[in-house]
Amino acid sequence: GGYIDVNQSWLQLYGYTRGEVIDCAANALNLWVDPAEQGRIFQRVRQGESVREHEILMRTKSGEIRSISLSADLILLDGKQHILAFASDVTERRLAEKQALELAVEREKKKLLETLLADTSHDLRTPITVLRSSTYLLSKYTEKLLLQTSRLKSQATSGTDEMASL
Repeated sequence: GGYIDVNQSWLQLYGYTRGEVIDCAANALNLWVDPAEQGRIFQRVRQGESVREHEILMRTKSGEIRSISLSADLILLDGKQHILAFASDVTERRLAEKQALELAVEREKKKLLETLLADTSHDLRTPITVLRSSTYLLSKYTEKLLLQTSRLKSQATSGTDEMASL
């Protein structure tokens, strides 16, 4: 079947004129990115099943791919069955949702990285603090040991000198 009518919004969305579309076969405009999906949806509708907000990819006249939310029903018009379809462009909404998701992922990555850095920093600071304390204590006790060693050497020298003079 072909298009029997389209509204101005449809023409603006897809970039066609009314003359290019009316009586044109549905598949002749090459709107469906996945023509097999077009067949499946139209078959469902012809069998009496309503299609509601089914998201599909459609191609405009210029070749741009748009995300479309499609609803369709079978209707009788002048005694003939026709598919009445409503197409809503959700491309911008999907892009905004994708960007929001990417932003949320980036925020989570940043949060995890901050936690990792804080943990790593803490894990590094602890041994550094221990090393600083140990170095301080070593330097403090090294001075005492040198003084004691000097005193002991002095006592040993005095004692040997005394013993030698006897």
